[in-house]
Amino acid sequence: MNRKKSWRRRPLQDVHRHGDVFYQAGWEEGYRAGYRRSQSGTPSHFSGTSIIIPIGSENEFSSSTLRTLAAATPHPYELLLADYSISGSVRAYAARKSGLVRYVDCRDSGSLNGALDQALARAHGAYICILSPGAVPPPEWLAVLITILKRDQAEIVCGRFRNKDRNELQIVDCLVFRREMWKPLGNQEQVDSGEHHLMSWLRSSGLADLKMLDASDQFHKRKDL
Repeated sequence: MNRKKSWRRRPLQDVHRHGDVFYQAGWEEGYRAGYRRSQSGTPSHFSGTSIIIPIGSENEFSSSTLRTLAAATPHPYELLLADYSISGSVRAYAARKSGLVRYVDCRDSGSLNGALDQALARAHGAYICILSPGAVPPPEWLAVLITILKRDQAEIVCGRFRNKDRNELQIVDCLVFRREMWKPLGNQEQVDSGEHHLMSWLRSSGLADLKMLDASDQFHKRKDL
């Protein structure tokens, strides 16, 4: 009984010190386990989706949009920010959100094609979603797209979350496909921005020849849009 009382009266700084020791030990063990896995060559893929957002300028980046995305997207997924802008704001944001987003520095590529090549090579998900930086997905958006991909045996699914006017019919908000569909593009052909040129990237990547379904109607008929 006396020992228990003495433990409860331990100074607060001692508790913090011991907690820091346990945290450090756990962090080091996790690091060692991750390092061993990387050295073993064991694939680190998971059954969820890798969401890649290519960002070519500071104007395309919005932390509020990313918060909306997180609220509308249940796990499992990973979020990769493919930064090929000249601004440092994306990198600074990713540093603050370490563990929640993965930052892919593509600034040397200077193009959407090069940025997506690098990000796709680092993606771990069984499914890939390339999301326009200006897109605001509704709730359950990803589940809808993955279901269509599986159910209708499509090789790639595209979608627009809101109705576009006639001049914007070629603009898509997202592309979803299985990771094995992608092969490295291997060139730096200039495609301007993810906001307006996902379809251009699709054509240059060779994926446009795959069986593609447009799932936009699934979102336009929903009452919450």
